[in-house]
Order: sequence, then structure tokens, then C-alpha cells
Amino acid sequence: MCTSWTKMPRGVYTAFAGLMLAQSAVQAQPAVPPSAPPLAGPTAGSSPQAVPRPLAIGSPGNALVPVPSGGGRDLSVQEAVERALAQGPELRRLQALEFAAKEGAAEARLGRLPRLETMASYTRVGGFPEGRIVAGGFTQTLSVPHDRVALSASISYPVTQVWLRVLPAIEAADAGAEAAQARVRVEESQLRLRVQQSYYHTLRARGVLAVMEAAVARSEAEVQEVRAAIGAGVLASPDGASATARLAAARQDVVVAKTALEVEEVALGTLLGDEPGTRYRLSAPLHYRPLANPLPQLGVLLEYAFERRSESVALRASLAAEQAQARLEEAGRYPSLAVYAGADYARPNRYVIPPGDGLDPSWELGVSLSYSPNDTLTAQRRLGGARAQVQARQAELAALRQALRLEVSTARAQVLAAAERITAAQATSEAALAAYDQRLAGLQVGTEVLADVFVAADTLNRARLSELDAVVEAILAKAVLAYTVASPLDEL
Repeated sequence: MCTSWTKMPRGVYTAFAGLMLAQSAVQAQPAVPPSAPPLAGPTAGSSPQAVPRPLAIGSPGNALVPVPSGGGRDLSVQEAVERALAQGPELRRLQALEFAAKEGAAEARLGRLPRLETMASYTRVGGFPEGRIVAGGFTQTLSVPHDRVALSASISYPVTQVWLRVLPAIEAADAGAEAAQARVRVEESQLRLRVQQSYYHTLRARGVLAVMEAAVARSEAEVQEVRAAIGAGVLASPDGASATARLAAARQDVVVAKTALEVEEVALGTLLGDEPGTRYRLSAPLHYRPLANPLPQLGVLLEYAFERRSESVALRASLAAEQAQARLEEAGRYPSLAVYAGADYARPNRYVIPPGDGLDPSWELGVSLSYSPNDTLTAQRRLGGARAQVQARQAELAALRQALRLEVSTARAQVLAAAERITAAQATSEAALAAYDQRLAGLQVGTEVLADVFVAADTLNRARLSELDAVVEAILAKAVLAYTVASPLDEL
């Protein structure tokens, strides 16, 4: 800007500065939707002419203008989470797999029951004379009917198979069902966190757009004032070009902010299963509430995470399933013992000689012991593979513990630093607001130049954006820590 302002006649300078100050106080306020609450008064400690801050990003006493909630349907954070959980396709897929795993576990339990078989049959045979059979020249009249009827029932119980195979299979199936259930919980917790992040990122994008639109309004007022000053001979033409360029840059920032907001709204709508272009009225305030209780030490939080995180539960269940599978494979190395019993009521009965004309009963009771060296060799190889799978799962569990240590320590540090960062950002905003007020006041009395007012306004915008970022990141830091330790922070 022209530095010859200090050489202007005091009367001309003061008149222009007074006009600039009055219009800046009006034009610098952002566009607020009709549904937004009215602007609060000036911040405590600032001058009466202070421009109200355009974002509700602190405690209610900060006297800030609310972030526009947007049009469309009302949507709270909890409602957004519930809608996402109700329709998430990946979650539905995992729930279906969980149901299949539970059905498999129920099927495995049936292996403990004895096997019961019943049969009823009728057979018509032919090709030989009724009731006669010849053997070695000796003729004996026998009752060999063409119509044959049989009723039979049997029960068997694989003794060694139940102990060596069925029980480990049940254990493996139960562990698999538990792992499937834990994977559903993993997706639920991750989806819940993604929705919260998308929700608050959308709010942040609306706040950024509000700041950028306020900057455009202020730049438009500046261009008008500079053109008036050029027409009065107070400023030179280059000053008008600088103000116009500043307005063009502000409008470009608005375009970028609108694009970012559209992307965030589409991302949120995708998580909720809505059509593109759906608008939401986000009702959650951008207000950070400090923790009610001090955070536990890192080691305590790590144990919380390792014991409660669904990823850890799923891995431990998978490890139990792998161990049970190894015991199942080991059963092939041993002989198989089974007992059985049966009863027949047939015509002719295979155990009745000579066969009679009617239905004859018979029964049988036995025990069998079988062994195959081939099964032993095969089982040995399978057992080696199963044990390798157990070792791989144990390594995954150890790697998860290391990853959780990093996640927990990072999330804890971010939550602890959140309050300090917000305090620093709010102090920066207060200082930037005070500096802006002082520049305007100095412009009125002739001790400041217009370029310094422009710089102060830009600094104030950056401070407001920084405070917005600090609050959003603080809110999400709490959400991330609660996800990381799988527990509400107020319950720790």
C-alpha cells in the first residue's frame, strides 16, 4: 500500500480513516444463516468497536458467532452413528459371517451325540423259482420270497473320535464364532469413529467457509473504500489494484472452501447411505469439554486397549481356534475305537437259516478298533502346519500389542495437549483481535496505514482458523483415545 499516508493532511486522513473504520465494523461480519443465533457482544477485554468473531469454537463465554449448521434434515452425532451402523454394507457382511460361524459351532456340538440310523425297505426280486434252491445236486426246499421287507435300527458312538476330534473341533468352532463376533465389533467401532470424524470435519469445513466468506465481505468493503479514496486523490491507482487482487484471492479461497465442504458432505452422506447432494443440519456444537478425571498412566491405558479392543479379542479367539485345530490334527496319529449296536426285523432275515415266511428279528452289538499308518503320517504333516499357524497367530498378537502401544501413547499425548493448544489458540485469537482493533483505532487518528489494517485482518483470519482446527482436533482426539482403549474416557 502507499506509504505516503503519513504525509497526508491530518483532516483528510482522519475523515477517510473514520469512514473506513465505520464500514469495516459492518462489512467484516460474516454472513450468518437466518437460523443462526444472533451475534454475541464484544469479547471481554476488547474495545467496544471490536468486530465480533465469526465462529462458535470455544466456551459460550467467548462471544463468537456460531458455525452455520446448514440446511436439510437435523442430524446429531449419535443419530449419524446409529444410521451408519444400521446400513453399513461391510458391517452387514461381517454380521452374516458371524451368524454362519455360530451355526458352524452349533453343528460341531452335534458330533458329541451318538449316531442313530433307521431304515425301512421293500424289495421285489426275481429270476429264480419261488422257494427252491439247488446246491451240488442236493435239492432243499427253502422259503425264498420274491417280496422282501426289512426294518432296521442302529446306534454307534465313536469313542476316541469324540475325545480326540469332536471336542477340539467344538472348541475351534466356538473360538471361530467368537472371532467373527469380535470382527463385527471391530467394524462397529471403526465405523463409529469414521462417522464422528466425518461429522466434525464437515462442521470444520462450514466454519472455514464462514471465515472465507467474511474475508470476501471485508475485502469488498475495502475495495469500495480504496476506490473512493483514489477518486478523492487520497490514494494512488496501485492501491486499487492491490485491493482488487486481495478480493480476487479471497473469492478464490471461498471456492476452495466450498469444494472442501462439498467433499466432506458427500463423505458423510456416503457413510450414512444417503444420495449425493443430501444436506444436513448438524446440531452438535463445536465445543470442547475437558475431561472430568485425569487420564490414567500409559501402562494402564495399554492394558485397557489390549484387553478390550475388538482387534485383540478377535486375534486371541483366532489363536484359540488355531490351537484347537492343532489338537484336532494330532488325533489322526492314534487308533480309532467305536462301539455300535443294531436291530433288524426282516423277511428274510440274514441271520435266520433257513429263512422263514414271516418277519424275523435279530440284533447285534460290537466294538471296532481301527488304525492306519497312512493316517499317522498324514496327521504328522498336518500337525506341523497347524503348529506353524499357531506361531504365526502369536506373532500377530505380539505385533498388535506393539501397535497398540504406539496408538495409545499418541492418542493420550494428543488429548493431554488438546487443552493447552486450545488455550494457546484462543489467546492468539484474542491478541489478533486486539491488534486488529488497535490498527483500526490507529488508522482513525493517523498513526497507522491501510496496509497494516489489511495485514491485521489476515492475521485475525488465520488465528480464527487455527482456533477452529484446535477445537476440532481436540474433540476428535478424545474420540480417537476412546476408540483406542475401547472405553468411554469418563469411565477410566
